[in-house]
Amino acid sequence: AHDFKYHVASLAREKISILIDEWDKVGSEDRNEIWTGLKQVWDIPKNAAADKKTMIYAGERWKAFKNSLTSRYIDEKGNKFGKSAADDYSYIGKETWNDFVKSREDPAFLEKRKKGRVAQSYNKYPHRLSQRGYALLEKDMMADKLKKKEEKKQLEGQRFHLHLHHNVMKSGSKPD
Repeated sequence: AHDFKYHVASLAREKISILIDEWDKVGSEDRNEIWTGLKQVWDIPKNAAADKKTMIYAGERWKAFKNSLTSRYIDEKGNKFGKSAADDYSYIGKETWNDFVKSREDPAFLEKRKKGRVAQSYNKYPHRLSQRGYALLEKDMMADKLKKKEEKKQLEGQRFHLHLHHNVMKSGSKPD
């Protein structure tokens, strides 16, 4: 499942222009390119619900990619601020990158982004799962919990031995 999702996301990044404002405006030809790329590698049964879900996921990953480009390359706090994403991604041309930067510096976009950040600041429970998903997070949490239990047992054993040693030192003989 992870490999399939990664493939969907990479096809969306490569095939869909970053200059398109919203996923709803992506043409059927571009969406068909994603399907063609998927069918070359994966045996996908014909299922309308699965098709729709796959395209929704592709749109989410494409939007996240654009947000990532903005955060890393355009924001002053980004780790690649001032550099060109066209140098790192072969499927982004220099002219496309320059147009994308202009669109992200547009006052209308900046206002929309500011509203989104304010709305997100009210989120009491932000998403923190990363790409690994809930199953692996749960596994890590359980392993961490088990490790803490083992450490606690060791610490309690050390405390018992210290207590025993202390009692021997005080009385000169072992306690019953």
